[in-house]
Amino acid sequence: MTRTLLKSHWMCDVLKNSEPALAKLTQTTSATEAWSITQLETGLSRDQMTKAIAAHYKLAVADLDAADPRILKLIPEKLARRHLVLPIQQDDRLLYVATSEPGNLQAEQDIAFASSRSTVFQVAAPETIHAAIDRAYSTFTGSHCF
Repeated sequence: MTRTLLKSHWMCDVLKNSEPALAKLTQTTSATEAWSITQLETGLSRDQMTKAIAAHYKLAVADLDAADPRILKLIPEKLARRHLVLPIQQDDRLLYVATSEPGNLQAEQDIAFASSRSTVFQVAAPETIHAAIDRAYSTFTGSHCF
């Protein structure tokens, strides 16, 4: 008889004080679902969760209003939607990216490959990133002639 070792969802590590509420999360729960379940079960606001996750990972809270539309080309829309990320700022070596799942190594690798820059995650709620992606990429694709 083999025992399966279940690994907890990353959100459980962040909000340890809410173990009964977080028992509903499995390793395969998406970031969007995890945020929603955790907010509902704990009563934390979107801002409280964003700050808690950012503090846990020692990251900044993303300022989506400060996103530079000129760098959208560094992360194709399809990649942004797949990983729920939005480029915010850049310098010669770094790309600052909003995410709701800061431990997502696959996203980090895909972004680094697409942009040729190291990724620095900043934290934002999933629904906020969804809305920002919709606004940013519709404006970005509509402003170019092909």
